[in-house]
Amino acid sequence: AVKANPRDAVVSTLRDLGSRFDVAARYELDQLLRLGVSADRMSFGNTIKKAKDIAYFYEKGIRLYATDSATDVENIAREAPGSKVFFRILMEGLGADWPLSRKFGSHPDETRRLILKAKDLGLEPYGISFHVGSQQRDIGQWSTALATVANIFAWAREEHNIELQMVN
Repeated sequence: AVKANPRDAVVSTLRDLGSRFDVAARYELDQLLRLGVSADRMSFGNTIKKAKDIAYFYEKGIRLYATDSATDVENIAREAPGSKVFFRILMEGLGADWPLSRKFGSHPDETRRLILKAKDLGLEPYGISFHVGSQQRDIGQWSTALATVANIFAWAREEHNIELQMVN
């Protein structure tokens, strides 16, 4: 996540080490492009984004987008046709100092509907994303999250012939 430490020196070091970057805003995208990071090493990881920002990212070459709502999937399909999408699932965040449970993600059942909607709209369902909460103190939350991810991967493959490829 560029927002974790956006200093040019840090970003440049990570670029030189071959890192990939989660971008949340236009100014972060512009910074990475200015520093010579190629678009194929970036994703638009913000699930709350405007259609005009999706179009801007697409124009700059970004082809990987996070999502957690039907409206966002529709906006991505319209403004970034054919792109890859990964779906952020809702986690409770129990045991975390900052759970993030009310801010991002969709229930796994809704995530399944979003995967099918994305495919129907010409997008490539690509992966699943989750956040167990900042400063998570309950290691079991990771097991719960990964079990949910594995279940969605199996459902997509076995019932819909969709091969998800990424866990974030």
